[in-house]
Amino acid sequence: RSQQQQKTLDFTKFRVHEVLPALRQRGICVYTCEVAKAQTYGKQQSGGGNKMRLKLTDVNGDSIKNTNKDDLWVVCSSPWFAESPRSTIVVTKSVWFGPNTDGIFEVEAMSGSLASLVGSTCYALKTINATSELDMMSAIKNFTPADVPLLKYLLA
Repeated sequence: RSQQQQKTLDFTKFRVHEVLPALRQRGICVYTCEVAKAQTYGKQQSGGGNKMRLKLTDVNGDSIKNTNKDDLWVVCSSPWFAESPRSTIVVTKSVWFGPNTDGIFEVEAMSGSLASLVGSTCYALKTINATSELDMMSAIKNFTPADVPLLKYLLA
């Protein structure tokens, strides 16, 4: 076997309680979490808002320190993070600069909806910080050519 094949593990052969520690050993930040509706000034958000709160339920203090606003999180109903008819996968961004002392922080769905996951145990995979990319996307979204009168000369 090649060295690459030896490093690759088939996580589907693991039991659920074995998957998360195996992923963490490889430096992948994955947590068990609960999804709840976001609250605004002590009241729950009304309607189908795309902001929800994640409560990380299996963290130790050291493993969650490197979180920030605009971190991208993949939230899934399955620990395998595989697309299937029975699982829901949602890409979210963190709205807060990190979780509070109870492991709770607010996220905003970027694709999909977290509503179907409210009240259930899910799995959250921390990916990259996308502050710059999200700022660029916002600038492009709000851009109108009239905002830059010299643009037609620059593009000519």
